[in-house]
Amino acid sequence: MASAGYRRTAYNTAQVNTGAFTVERYFSRYRAAYTLYVSELEGAGTSASHRGQLNYYYGEQSSTLGVSFALGRELENLGTRILRTGVQSFAVQGRHWVNSRWGMSYDATLHRQGDIYTRKGFSVGLRYRF
Repeated sequence: MASAGYRRTAYNTAQVNTGAFTVERYFSRYRAAYTLYVSELEGAGTSASHRGQLNYYYGEQSSTLGVSFALGRELENLGTRILRTGVQSFAVQGRHWVNSRWGMSYDATLHRQGDIYTRKGFSVGLRYRF
């Protein structure tokens, strides 16, 4: 399966146009996907980012465990200059259903924005199906 999308974002100091192009394939109990993001910061140039995902589905309630990784370049308008940084990200996420109504979700992320910062995070959630 393939999909494409477009988003225009307007900030006080910049306009950003982003196109996203995804291809995905389901096989057995797995899903593999690749997304290419192409962004244009008006007046500053274009950058590209890539994201890969792999999910494993298990159990009668469609529980899932997945990993994703991303890398690319990001442009930011600082008003007086354009900042170009490399971006790398890795995440593990999942959703485990205990029964037909109750489940839990979890997510662990590591995101590096060039030499500026590294963000780490973990979340756990309780889910209920109506």
